[in-house]
Amino acid sequence: MSRRGPGEGGGPARRRTLYRQAADRGDTLALIHLAGVREKAGDQQGAETLARQAADRGDTLALIHLAGVREKAGDQQGAETLYRQAANRGNFFALGDLAVLREEAGDQQGAETLARQAADRGNTTVLFRLAVVRGMAGDQQGAETLYRQAADHGDFIALIHLAGVREKAGDQQGAEPSTARPPTTATSSP
Repeated sequence: MSRRGPGEGGGPARRRTLYRQAADRGDTLALIHLAGVREKAGDQQGAETLARQAADRGDTLALIHLAGVREKAGDQQGAETLYRQAANRGNFFALGDLAVLREEAGDQQGAETLARQAADRGNTTVLFRLAVVRGMAGDQQGAETLYRQAADHGDFIALIHLAGVREKAGDQQGAEPSTARPPTTATSSP
């Protein structure tokens, strides 16, 4: 006869029971896991209820998850509210998600403001993303400005893209690495 340690074996039902026990003791990651299980099972209402419980216990990732659910359902205002709640609770990645929402809604100025706030807190990825979107839309000047801002926040990859934009614009001197201002910190985009 084999002996099993706590939580070993017993299949999915046993694991769900253990997650439920952990959730009942305040573990927000267990609640988020259970919400994912409910979502995969097609129980959207149950998934949202569990994610809301985690959010009510202070878990900002649960708020971001709920915002994504609202966004997929077409509830942009509800998504924005939840992203703002997560940002207000200190999750600066939510600022990036909120900036993308603003950009998609056509609010370029609002998107840039939020992206700069995220960058000031260490997340330059959204400045980079907005620069790419602007460049693809044909707004090279807007792309250049955002790449510069990301580079000024230490994003080395944005600096490389900035050089590419300058080169495409025919500014060979501005595209040279030696003439570009070096970033002030050491973060970078993925």
